[in-house]
Amino acid sequence: LGRGEKKICVVGAMHAREHITTSYLMRCIEDYAAGYYSQSGWLDGYNVRNLLDKYTLYIVPNCNPDGTETVLSGESPATQVITTSKGAYKANANGVNLNRNFPFGFGTYEKMSTLPHESTFPGQFAASEPETQALISLCEENSFELVLSFHIQGECVYWSDAINVNTANSELLADRISKAYGFYKCPTSTELSLFGGGFENWFRYTFSRPWRLAISANAKKWLMWLCTPPSEPSANRCRALLFAFALCIA
Repeated sequence: LGRGEKKICVVGAMHAREHITTSYLMRCIEDYAAGYYSQSGWLDGYNVRNLLDKYTLYIVPNCNPDGTETVLSGESPATQVITTSKGAYKANANGVNLNRNFPFGFGTYEKMSTLPHESTFPGQFAASEPETQALISLCEENSFELVLSFHIQGECVYWSDAINVNTANSELLADRISKAYGFYKCPTSTELSLFGGGFENWFRYTFSRPWRLAISANAKKWLMWLCTPPSEPSANRCRALLFAFALCIA
């Protein structure tokens, strides 16, 4: 979405149960496109046309469609997966947590399942899953200024880990977003079991890019933002979130 040379990658539903982030991103796509082609080119206080002439948004609304289908349909995945409840299901159809499957610190962390599991199985080997491979290819084929991954818990910003400490001043963006949107800025992750194999961690390490964040808000807040009429300031403030990131790195 956009015509600009600078590129931003946005990913939703890394975890199956977080499919509401898909709806949020689809709303953003519709609203941004409408704003771009409106007479004024403005939306919610942002010059959409100007921003999308400078930036192109590569949006992956749902990077875990099979896992999402498992959650929404209530049916069991084809692979035998250790499952306690559909509401806790984070994995893909193979019972692999995609956010533990990237080739970064893979297999060196504890507290993970050795069998397909709803949330804690990293896979038999790094990048074993087609969803992981697709995101790796997308990032390798494009020089992204910023990569964002949206989640549903914590109302926080993940920006640093013990291996990637403040990569190219990523804390600067985390501070700006925390201040603007009220998200809690998480401390640097120090336990490898919490960030090994992670998408954002792999990206920072591989490309040494500053702007790679994981953004979390609880499900009720995503739903509130989606259901709030566009005329309400809270809806506008959330709807313009991706543009806020663009302006922060400009």
